[in-house]
Amino acid sequence: MGWDWMTSLALAFSFAERRRKKERQKREEEITSHWNEIANAAFYLGLLLNELCFSQSYAIDERRSNDLRELLPLFPMAEILSLQGCAGPAQEQFLQNYINAHQSRYNLKQFLTAAIDREGVYPEWNRLCGLSETNCGEVWHTFIEIICRLRTPEKFQDAIDHLGEILYHFWFLDHSDMDPARICYQNIISNLNAYAASDQELPYLHAVMFLQRVLSEKYGGELADYFPKLSSDQSYPMDGTEGYLFEVQRKNDFDFYYGSFAVRKTDEPHDCDLVWEIPAKGEPPIVLFSE
Repeated sequence: MGWDWMTSLALAFSFAERRRKKERQKREEEITSHWNEIANAAFYLGLLLNELCFSQSYAIDERRSNDLRELLPLFPMAEILSLQGCAGPAQEQFLQNYINAHQSRYNLKQFLTAAIDREGVYPEWNRLCGLSETNCGEVWHTFIEIICRLRTPEKFQDAIDHLGEILYHFWFLDHSDMDPARICYQNIISNLNAYAASDQELPYLHAVMFLQRVLSEKYGGELADYFPKLSSDQSYPMDGTEGYLFEVQRKNDFDFYYGSFAVRKTDEPHDCDLVWEIPAKGEPPIVLFSE
């Protein structure tokens, strides 16, 4: 009887160990799958951001483009960490690998402290990447501006989809319940859509997009073929009002140059648009559009 009892106990332990081994293997396979999904989404988001930034390399400051490309893929992971108030072991392992591979400006400790505790480099992170009802970080304004210049809302949606994939699979590295991540993602979409709509009404971005339209109508080509670049941070006087002074390049036409262009700053919806071409040698401006 003793041998039978010991044999039964050994078989029970063996069965339990096999079950635990299968559960560990299943969990490791799940983690690997989520890891790969995050890496793929970050890769394709990076390709998209590279394409967008390269298209506007003349008009958008290099520092702003670099910030956008480096930090945007990290944003959904930071949002999950903030939601949790901690980092799960699988999440921390992924982050260590990602930060090392991408040579991030933040080390793992800095990133975790900013995202979870809102300390350390958090003020810089929030200024660049924050997104809430009351704050829109600089990288988001850059992203929105590029999308508006290109008139490509489909690329806006592509980026949002990639961000969602990163967010969900980063969450699933250490959780199974989808609802908290879903609510987090919905808040991101809601806030980003609100800022995308409001940014288009800002005087500067309105001036950029309106100048593209005027130049397209005058010289031909698509609106997105024209790249207005702000010439000065100082306002330009236009018949007693303030304006923006731009230099412009045209896509695939590096010989395109018709002088500088001034666009009236429209602070209110009822303000009238005015566009001047500014000839060289101090000649009087030429009115390209007036209402």
